Amino acid sequence: MPELQRPYLKCPTCGEMTALPYPNPEGKPSVHTEWPSATWKRNFLRLECDHACVYTKSNIHLRSVLQPGQSPLPHAPHVVCVQLPCANEACEARLKIHITVADWQPNQTASRHSVLMLVDAIQPSEFSADVQCSNGHPVGARGQPSVVPDPSWWN
Repeated sequence: MPELQRPYLKCPTCGEMTALPYPNPEGKPSVHTEWPSATWKRNFLRLECDHACVYTKSNIHLRSVLQPGQSPLPHAPHVVCVQLPCANEACEARLKIHITVADWQPNQTASRHSVLMLVDAIQPSEFSADVQCSNGHPVGARGQPSVVPDPSWWN
C-alpha cells in the first residue's frame, strides 16, 4: 500500500507544528504529490502562539499515515480565511490570514464568533512585516474582519 502523507505547518517563529487538512478538494488522505509548489505562499496565523507569518513550501512538513482512517488528531482540521482591512485607505484589497481550526463548519456561529474575537484581540504589530495584502500593504485598524471557509487554501 502506498504511504499516505499528512501535511503540517512549522511555525518559523516558535518552531511548533500545526496539522493541516489534506491538500485536495475532498480533504482526504492521498499519496504524496508535488504539493506545495515552489511558488505556494499563504499568510497563516497560529492560534497556539499568536504568530501570523507568511508560509511557503519550506514550512510544510509531511508525516506518514499508514492507513486512510489512521489519524493522530482528535478532530479533523479545517482552514478558514479571515479577511482584514488593508492599512492603506485607498486600497480595496483585503489582507487574507488563514487559520487552521478543528471541526469548524461555516454554519457554526459560535466558532466563527470565537475566531473573530481571537483575531480582533491580536494586534497588527504582532504580524510579521511580510504579512501583507495582495498590493503589498500591511494590515489596518479600520473596518471589521470577516471569516469564511477556504476549501481551496492549498491551491
